[in-house]
Amino acid sequence: MKNRPPANQHPRNSRLSCPSCRTEVINWNDDYIIKPVNDILVERIKYQIIDKIDDQPISIRWAGGEPFMSEAYIDLFDYIIQTGKSNIQNIIQTNGSLLQQKQILVKRLLPYISELRISFDPASKETYKNIRVNGSWEKLLDNTVWVRDVIKRSGFATQLTADFVVQKDNYKEIPLFVKLCKEL
Repeated sequence: MKNRPPANQHPRNSRLSCPSCRTEVINWNDDYIIKPVNDILVERIKYQIIDKIDDQPISIRWAGGEPFMSEAYIDLFDYIIQTGKSNIQNIIQTNGSLLQQKQILVKRLLPYISELRISFDPASKETYKNIRVNGSWEKLLDNTVWVRDVIKRSGFATQLTADFVVQKDNYKEIPLFVKLCKEL
């Protein structure tokens, strides 16, 4: 029986961890047990749910890890785009680390995103390195400005929001976070 590598050693993960969320990085894209199950679920969601959506407005919230890293989510995003069903509006919660890396997908998906929620959690580089271990504060800010500008230029109604999960390591930065959001 094939041994599964520890999740925090997975070669394709984004290597971001969040001590307040979980103690390890998780990526199921190549897991020999989970991936086949995900593939079956994705096909069922496509044909038994998405295909059955008519003209009624539907919102889907994508969260739990990094949606732009998940092959299952990306497959479903592509399928929604292919259907052209603009009544399916997506609320996507992201850590913001892959927005420019996945810019082709992000730009194609924007007409179908009603809200793009970027998780900041801290409001400073120093706190970010403790809360988003192995993340890049500069990359987060750069990706946020990039997607903000793409949304403005495109004229899409996508609402860009910033999330801040209050925890003992960041609660003192709430006023700074409000200031940062106004600047962005």
